Amino acid sequence: MQGTNLHVHVYAHSFNNFSDRDLKQQVERQQTQLDAQAQLLIAQVGRIVDLELKQKISKKADATVVDSHGNSNNIFNTTESQHVNAVDKRQGYEGPVAFTAIKVQNQANIGLNQKILFDRVDLNEGNGFHVNQGVFIAPASGIYIFSFTIQSKPSNSFLHADLMLNGRPIVTVHGAPGTTYDQGSHTVFLNLRAGAEVWVQIDDFGNEYVHGDMFSSFSGCLLHPL
Repeated sequence: MQGTNLHVHVYAHSFNNFSDRDLKQQVERQQTQLDAQAQLLIAQVGRIVDLELKQKISKKADATVVDSHGNSNNIFNTTESQHVNAVDKRQGYEGPVAFTAIKVQNQANIGLNQKILFDRVDLNEGNGFHVNQGVFIAPASGIYIFSFTIQSKPSNSFLHADLMLNGRPIVTVHGAPGTTYDQGSHTVFLNLRAGAEVWVQIDDFGNEYVHGDMFSSFSGCLLHPL
């Protein structure tokens, strides 16, 4: 009788050990399956996010803008990200933007609506100022400050120079006729979109003369990106 009880006890103990080992293996298998499912879910979420991003880019690709001449142009013909970057500051240039251009050479016989050129560039962070055209093209959207100073030589005529934004005059400096040099300045804040163009040009009168020798200048800086 005692031998029988010992046999049952040993059998039960072996069965319990087997159950624990089997349970552990089962848990490990389930954990492996859960890990695989989690990786699959992450991959699916990634594909969904990528699809949503492509849809947003595709919508931007249909955007239409108005150029400086008032003409409507579809500036996108593909959904490539570099085209979106041109108008979307968040995916485009995000560094500092600042420039200072000085007029060293005198500029004579400037016609009506003709740009005033500033031939020495002392600062051009963001490469927004184009010296050959005398135009600043905003590389990023935001709040900008612009300042310009124009000096006229002694003459019998007035000199008016406008700060222009996409073909629209913002402010005008005035040079009075007389026997001495005259100088005018303006400083303004502007809310620009990426790609906006700013320059200084002659207004109201033609055949003008702008004095160089570092008496005339044009500067701008991005204060707060938007």
